[in-house]
Amino acid sequence: MHLSFFKHSIIPFLSLFITFFVGSTPNFAQTAAPAAAEKYIFYWGELQANLIVEEKYTGEIRTTYNTFRKTIFSTPSMWNGKALVRQLQFQVGDIPVKTTNAADSYSAFIVDLDQKLGRSLVNGDTVRVTNILLDGGVVGQFNIILEEARKQPNQPPNWNNFTSSYSENLNIIQSLEWGKWLKTQNNSELKEYYTVAEFEETIKLLPNLKFNNDSLGQDMVLFVYFRQEQTDLNSIKVSLKPDQYHPQMKKFMLPYQHLIQPGMSVMFEFAERTPSNTEIRWMLNIVADDDPRLLLKLPQDAHNVQIEWGQFRGSYVKYLKGFPDQNGKMRYADRPSTMRLTQQVVSSGPFAEEDNFSRRKNLETMINTRPVLRVDNKEIWPYSFTIHYSGTDYAIGEAELLPNELKEGLLQIKAAQDQRNVVRSVTIKNIKSKSGHEFGPLEFHLFIPVY
Repeated sequence: MHLSFFKHSIIPFLSLFITFFVGSTPNFAQTAAPAAAEKYIFYWGELQANLIVEEKYTGEIRTTYNTFRKTIFSTPSMWNGKALVRQLQFQVGDIPVKTTNAADSYSAFIVDLDQKLGRSLVNGDTVRVTNILLDGGVVGQFNIILEEARKQPNQPPNWNNFTSSYSENLNIIQSLEWGKWLKTQNNSELKEYYTVAEFEETIKLLPNLKFNNDSLGQDMVLFVYFRQEQTDLNSIKVSLKPDQYHPQMKKFMLPYQHLIQPGMSVMFEFAERTPSNTEIRWMLNIVADDDPRLLLKLPQDAHNVQIEWGQFRGSYVKYLKGFPDQNGKMRYADRPSTMRLTQQVVSSGPFAEEDNFSRRKNLETMINTRPVLRVDNKEIWPYSFTIHYSGTDYAIGEAELLPNELKEGLLQIKAAQDQRNVVRSVTIKNIKSKSGHEFGPLEFHLFIPVY
């Protein structure tokens, strides 16, 4: 009796349960994964890859090794047709990368990417970015082909354009003291070469800034740029407010910590909001603990270098020293730099200007002479050098003048060109003499107008 009652009571209940929850469609909404969009744009530093459905979400971009190395230090993002997303999953070579919406989630992958890829690749290699997770379970991929940069002879690298390791243009800042060596009030012992320990000791200290107006100083920030083996990496921006400097410097330096070793160059800019308002620029180089350049200080260990060629002039403070390493390779105290010679208007003497005809004659006279080189007001003679013009190097011996081919090239004007806009981009480099001065990586750049 009890069994019969249970049998007749529970079966209808189970039937009703199965019909409602299993056999019929529930009333509550189910979230379906979005279908893949027709186009995605993958942004990574200066790189941009378009992934479209017609090409099965594959692509190819071309860039230089230097740009790719810099890209590694940039946080990637992707446009999915509706919004810019930072929660990504992809693979670079054999390195999987997975980021979240947290601003610093990508930082954990930078060291691995830079050590395994950034420092081993060369122009001519291809980097494969694969398994890019798109919507609807679809994946995309693209290749990054590394190639030589297009030559731009009139635009030397920015770092090479700075002729001095320290410069200032004080408007808001009254004075600065930072660590042992940087003091705007007394820069008689400015160091340019630092050990790793000296560098780390310096950035741990809050720069001691005094402003002409404290209210204006609230917008002052520190930009830090990194360069390794002539490759420009990304920069960081750190607040100079006492409560923000230390946590920001610690956080932003984390992706670059593995690079703080001999061979790294660092440039600091104290600026109001943007680099265009820089008031103090300071560049330093990190070297080994036994590097003899650690003992050099500016300006006491430097020389005044003057160069004059026709109407072009330049004066610079340089070490002109070199120290051979254990393998005999020269380590120059002066970092590679390209110094711009400026054209002076001459009103008297052999290069006096009156009209275009006299200017043309001045140019003809100039290219039949050699540049005059002086160190501490003493002329250097003899010396050899190289002139780079129009993609060709011309070696000039100690007592030689410019070869005729070079002189003709500098004077030639094509008929289709407007004479008022014709200039010749010339670089003087590889200066060698028996004076004991090492010019090494120094180059002098000038634009010669043709009349």
